[in-house]
Amino acid sequence: MSGTRDIVAFLMPILLAASIAAAEQAPDTSETAKRNKISYSDYQARVSHKADSILAVNYHHGISIVPARYQDKTYGKVARGADWGGGLGLYYFYRHYFYNYFSAQAHAGFIYRYASFKEDSYAGRGKFQNGESYELNRHLDLSYHNFALDFPITAKFGTHIEPTTFVFASLTFGLTKPLYEHMYADYTLNINDPPKELAHELELIGEAGKNPFPMEEIHEVNKPFFMDDWETNGWIGLGIDGKYASVQAQFLLANGTSDYENHRYYGFSFDRAPTFRIFFDFSLR
Repeated sequence: MSGTRDIVAFLMPILLAASIAAAEQAPDTSETAKRNKISYSDYQARVSHKADSILAVNYHHGISIVPARYQDKTYGKVARGADWGGGLGLYYFYRHYFYNYFSAQAHAGFIYRYASFKEDSYAGRGKFQNGESYELNRHLDLSYHNFALDFPITAKFGTHIEPTTFVFASLTFGLTKPLYEHMYADYTLNINDPPKELAHELELIGEAGKNPFPMEEIHEVNKPFFMDDWETNGWIGLGIDGKYASVQAQFLLANGTSDYENHRYYGFSFDRAPTFRIFFDFSLR
């Protein structure tokens, strides 16, 4: 009996170790293990999506369409802002992402700008032969069409809320090279609010073809720009980038020109509408 007990005592540790090893190698049939398993096709889809996302947030290039509202401060001798101003741009862009919080984007393109001015001003006094005095009023109707090259460079600061979606604030510095401008100005000189009797006499004179008023003068100017005609501008913006399309609103902070005759626009302020533009980017990659 003593021999049998010694054999059992010797084999027990060995059998215990073997059972533990077998338990560790047995397949886990618990619910947790079932949930952690995926099929090969699912695994491939996940890998493909991750790779696609990584490539998507690296760089983009494509076409931008940019409607704009330009607010001229002055124009030539017209010392007042424009009544209306607008524009449209077409650009090629390249965008590159650096890590998760920064992106740089460059544009090169062509812009069209338009504005109109209307102004009434006092032009002097005079007298008719009968001694009746009158006051002259000058009315100006002016507009321009401007064509230029534009090269803005933008730094974007934001974060990815999805692998392919980037929300950001931006700062932009731009160089604008005016190429050509057409200006049309219509000056009209007329008697300002004549009395009823005088208005009747002027009507009779006009019917006879002898009334000099209103006096009209029209000017049209086609203006090419020189190599040293440049404009600089700085913008602040907000936007969101997607994989295939992006939108960004920019507001002018300040701009400068190399020549007095070039365009100056109102920047961002709280007492009047600023110059602004909206970039619609469409990615080709």
